[in-house]
Amino acid sequence: MIFERTRSGQINRAAFHGVDYTCYVEGGGGISEFSEDVLFWNTVFDTLRPDIRVHCIARGGKAQLESRARSLITEDIQNTLVAMDSDYDDLLGDKIEDSRVLYTFGYSWENDAFSPNALLNIYAHLVRANVAPADEGNFILTECANLERKLKWPVRADFLALISTSSILPRDAPGRIVKKHPTNGLPQLQLGEVIKLCKHVNLNTRPRNFSNTPKEIPATRYCVGHVFTYCVHLIVGATKFHFGRGKGPSPVHFRDIGLLQLTKFLREALTDPIVVHYRSACTPL
Repeated sequence: MIFERTRSGQINRAAFHGVDYTCYVEGGGGISEFSEDVLFWNTVFDTLRPDIRVHCIARGGKAQLESRARSLITEDIQNTLVAMDSDYDDLLGDKIEDSRVLYTFGYSWENDAFSPNALLNIYAHLVRANVAPADEGNFILTECANLERKLKWPVRADFLALISTSSILPRDAPGRIVKKHPTNGLPQLQLGEVIKLCKHVNLNTRPRNFSNTPKEIPATRYCVGHVFTYCVHLIVGATKFHFGRGKGPSPVHFRDIGLLQLTKFLREALTDPIVVHYRSACTPL
C-alpha cells in the first residue's frame, strides 16, 4: 500500500513489479490482492496485448475504482490503468473517458466470460470435445435466447430502479428470483418475487422521470452479473442432462472453467461484439 500514498509511488509501482503497467481492478479486501477480476483482466491483457506486461491488483469496489480513475486523470499518473465492471454506465453515459480506464462490455465480467459464444467453449470443455456438438450447442443458444426474453422486463425494471437509487434484482441472492425447473433443470423466473420487489421499490423511492431512458436494454448484457451467471450455469447443467451427459458442473467449477476458457474465446470469436470491445480497449495501451 505504500506505493499508493503518493503520485510518484503510483508511477513507480509498475517499475517495482517489472511491468509496463499497474492495473487496479475490483475485489480484494484488506491486504488481499486476489479476486476473480484479477484473473479475468490478466487473461484479457495476456491474450490481446501479449507485447505488454500488466500487473493487476484488486482494490475494492466500483466506487473506489472510480475514485482511483479520476485521480489517475487529474494527477496524470502514468504507467497505471483502472479496469472495472461497466454496470449501467453505458446506458447512463457515466463512463470515465480515458484510454487508461477500461470497462467490461456487459454489466460485469461474468456477462462477458459466460456470454452465449463463450458458453459453447465451456460446454465443449465439459464434454471433452474441441467444439460443442451441433445439437447441444444449438440447445444452449436457444435457451440463451429464451433467457434474454425472460429477463427483459426485470432488467429494465432494475435499471429504472437504479435511477431512483434503488434496485430490483438481488445482487447476492439470485435464487430468490430464479429457480431450477424441477423437470428440465432450466432457469425458471419467479415472476411473483420480481413483482413483489418492484412494488417495494415503488413504495419506498422518490418520484422518477424516465423520459430519457433507453428504449432497448439487452437483458443478458445488462443483467446483474451474479443473477446472469446463476441462470447460464443452470442452462449448461440442463443441456448436459438433456443430452445424457450426466450432471452439470458445480457453480465454483463452472466459474473456474469460464475463466480458463476465456483465452480461447478472445482469440477465436473475432467478430463477437464482446471481443471487439476488448480489442478496442486494449489497442491504445
